[in-house]
Amino acid sequence: SKMSFQTVWGLPQLINTPDSRLFGDSNFCVQDKKMIGEKKPGFFLQLEGRPFGKKPGFSPIPNFLSCTQPQLINMLGSLPKRQEQKESFSADRNRRAFMKIDLNCDMGESFGPYKIGRDEEVIRHVTSANVACGWHGGDPGVMDRTVRMALENGVSIGAHPGYPDMQGFGRRRMDFLPEEIRTFMIYQIGALQAFCTAHGTRLRHVKPHGSLYLTAVEEEAVARSIAEAIASVDPELMVVTLAGRKGEGMRRISETLGLKVVCEAFPDRAYTPEGTLVSRREPGAVIKDPQEVAERAVKMAKEGRVTAADGSEISLDVQTLCVHGDSDEAIHLAKRIRELLEIKGIGVEAI
Repeated sequence: SKMSFQTVWGLPQLINTPDSRLFGDSNFCVQDKKMIGEKKPGFFLQLEGRPFGKKPGFSPIPNFLSCTQPQLINMLGSLPKRQEQKESFSADRNRRAFMKIDLNCDMGESFGPYKIGRDEEVIRHVTSANVACGWHGGDPGVMDRTVRMALENGVSIGAHPGYPDMQGFGRRRMDFLPEEIRTFMIYQIGALQAFCTAHGTRLRHVKPHGSLYLTAVEEEAVARSIAEAIASVDPELMVVTLAGRKGEGMRRISETLGLKVVCEAFPDRAYTPEGTLVSRREPGAVIKDPQEVAERAVKMAKEGRVTAADGSEISLDVQTLCVHGDSDEAIHLAKRIRELLEIKGIGVEAI
């Protein structure tokens, strides 16, 4: 008979399960020996061979890997129940009573003796790192150190490939053939993926950098080259693209190729009425006040909206918020964004 998981939530990993069909109800399903499913109010279960007592507030129970399924059923049934919260389901996944969002930062953009950003401090406040792959910033040593640092801090790792424009920091428009874009995407993703493998971890997502990111929003050929490159390297990699109407083309192309898309918003950047980012050449394009940026982040996460430069409101379906790491303000922005999100009841966790 079916089991009810209404009093538990999370993404537990179930290894060597004798009969995965037991968990195939409407709330959870098993895929490749990993249990995935909807998040529900209650206890967070991590079935990775560790007792529950490892985390505060969790009941110490025996190691699940040594349990038979009847024992597992009995143990789940004996867990104390927390009073359930009513969830408000809507088309917008962020407008819920129980909300979570990712906080990402562009990192690893230093080069040789030239230091950019305060990665060692910022990484303590974010949940995902977009690591430069050596073309707009970064070098092999920086890539190696950044991957290790992310792993030590429990931060999800993504590749941040860009145009071959070290002098312009990848923020200048460059003209390449679609095939050239596809191959230099593969080159950069593969380089960072190798460092992840060397450190015993996995690359989780890809977020194009700077001008390449914005060109993909505007030009379908560029978006397709990027998506095809990612899918050819690893179809399990997630693609990060601009939230809102302007990102629909990149989302559609990526999803057609079977890639999971994560929609991103920028609380520290001004938006045009069309839903893209105001050029950095324009005054006011970059917002530096930590409180203002944090309030914009909360509005993006909780209401799915952002106020454009002309005062109009733009709808956004956001799963991750970006803090640009190449400035001294990044540490203050990341810290205040996370503080205010959590004060407002919005959990911060990796995509």
